[in-house]
Amino acid sequence: MSSEWDALDQAEEVRSSAEDSVESDVDDYQAAAERHSEETHGAEAGAVDDAQTGADRLDEDEILAECRFCDAEFSVRSAERVHSCPGRDQLAGADQDGLFPVVCPNTHELRIQSLFAEHGIEPFWQLRRTFDDDPTAVADDVDGFEFDGDKWVVNHETTKCWRDGWAIPDAQRDYATASDLEDGRFLEFQFALVAVDDVGEKEAVFTVRPGFPEPRKPDGSRARGFPADHPKGVRVESNSSNLHPRQVYQLLQRFVAELGLDPEPFGLEAVHEWSRCTQLARYLRVTRELSEQHIVGSGGLIERLSQLAPRLGGKGAHIWDDEDVTGHYESIAMDAPGWLKLIPDSTHSKRLKSYHPLNARSADTSADEDELRDPKIELQHASPSLLDDETPWEGSDPVPVRSDQEFDLFDLVDEIDSTLYNFLEWAGLPTRADEDVFTADPYFPVEEEQRDVDFVADPTQEIENAERDLVRQHVSSGDHSESERAVLADLVDSPDGKHWEQIRESVDVSKSTIYRAARAFPDLLNLENGRLSLEDRAVRDQLRGALSVFDDVADWVRGQVTSLETAVDDSRLEDTPLLSWARRHGVDVDRGQDGFTFRIDGRRLSWYDLWTMMRDGFDAAEATGSHTARELAKTATVVYRNVDGHRVSDDNFVRHDGTQDKVVISGAPYKALR
Repeated sequence: MSSEWDALDQAEEVRSSAEDSVESDVDDYQAAAERHSEETHGAEAGAVDDAQTGADRLDEDEILAECRFCDAEFSVRSAERVHSCPGRDQLAGADQDGLFPVVCPNTHELRIQSLFAEHGIEPFWQLRRTFDDDPTAVADDVDGFEFDGDKWVVNHETTKCWRDGWAIPDAQRDYATASDLEDGRFLEFQFALVAVDDVGEKEAVFTVRPGFPEPRKPDGSRARGFPADHPKGVRVESNSSNLHPRQVYQLLQRFVAELGLDPEPFGLEAVHEWSRCTQLARYLRVTRELSEQHIVGSGGLIERLSQLAPRLGGKGAHIWDDEDVTGHYESIAMDAPGWLKLIPDSTHSKRLKSYHPLNARSADTSADEDELRDPKIELQHASPSLLDDETPWEGSDPVPVRSDQEFDLFDLVDEIDSTLYNFLEWAGLPTRADEDVFTADPYFPVEEEQRDVDFVADPTQEIENAERDLVRQHVSSGDHSESERAVLADLVDSPDGKHWEQIRESVDVSKSTIYRAARAFPDLLNLENGRLSLEDRAVRDQLRGALSVFDDVADWVRGQVTSLETAVDDSRLEDTPLLSWARRHGVDVDRGQDGFTFRIDGRRLSWYDLWTMMRDGFDAAEATGSHTARELAKTATVVYRNVDGHRVSDDNFVRHDGTQDKVVISGAPYKALR
């Protein structure tokens, strides 16, 4: 870099693009950060920030983490995660208690197996004696009831009963009805309840069975799966949608009361410690345009996670269907160890998915006409497997419903929601309730609440940066022969790789040279059964972007030019790091005679949001080449919506005064780009 670019590291901050002089410098910024921390979090937090400021003196090889808001450096990764600074706090709006205002996900699917044992088996027999052998007869007497703002009715089509395979033991025969004694087996019941609304997808099905130790079949043989110490009680399996776990138990109690029975035995407080949740899915609905830019498809969060997943070990699966529309269905599933490597304290296997209805709506349909035009972004835990093979995954165990000592269902709700918020952050989307980002539906009203969220750095970005540096190191190295470079260049446009015989025909080199190229680029190439391929799609994209800066790749192959900075062609940006950054953040880049214009649509940005995004954009411009970075700094215009929804155009976010470069964002202080 020239001294002109070294000056960027010394750039001063200003308070608006309209000011003619510098109000404060980077030292003032750091001092303000310390004052803010002490005022907001108390003297103890201020002392922590003082210690973190000292991390700036760390040697380069000691730095393991860096705050992306204030650039403080840390030798311990956990220190970065608990670090507080104005940028980090303002981005998510943390209050003084460390709570963040975030959008509220809705529960989509929930399956629970509850055991109620505090009142023994008597509540089961009370329910049984309420009617003869037809539960719909009682259902006919339930005209409907109010619960949580909705009218609920019984779905007669799926409300039914049947004889269980368990024989009624002698100790229970005094409670049984005449038909029970005649058959000799227990009767089981299924009650289906649905809220009356225009959609009809807020519902719950309760299957009620008796529970007691060592049940027997009519032939006297023991039923499997029930230990000798199984308590006497009532087993209730619930399968619900669009109901929070607490609402499921409240609805069950409300229905039992409607039948004229005591609801107390069926409350959440009465669940036995053996009760388990086997499936939970929580979702947000994101506008189609932003989902396609940030979540699904090429360069989207799910694809980036899928590229990272194989390096984490364990078990996982990436599934996609773009046949009708982009992101009709796309998911990434991983077992518990995989997620734990991405998010500290993660405990269970999960599947992140984005999907449209089976009959995807046209993009021309507005969300006001049909909210289903926009996809759900959903995170799911299921037991025993997240796939259809029923093979247990590590971390797929059912979760206790309620426990003071163990991780329980409500902890799982918090973990899934916190992971969703981190996914939004990694995808470059806001975590607050923004109606320009999230689409409301009858069960997801786009509301906000204060939550305790542990935001962690985007691991896919760290991997991408490392791969970019690795690729650039190989491309810029003068240590490789012309033949080795020719082999590498030949594989850029071959997603599935090539057999060595195909490469030999393409570039006219020997088999031994091809194998030598595999050894020369061990971090980039994979050789298996005579077939040579790039390590993964991310490496291929980085290599294509790096080579695209040369006027003629043949010049690089022949070794006539290896410097990415001197070889960049400013008229072409296809597949460069700058355009990869733009796609990832949903930024429309226009490069005309007057320079760059960056348009950021679809969401509102605070100045810290914009600072973070444009800092990464400047890094991407530097990775593309110094000519591109220099032009960006001198000419770029940024067009975006601020937090109030007003469109702002700033054509001077890097200002030159002849000796230094000063960075400006209109209406707010803005730290110099690195």
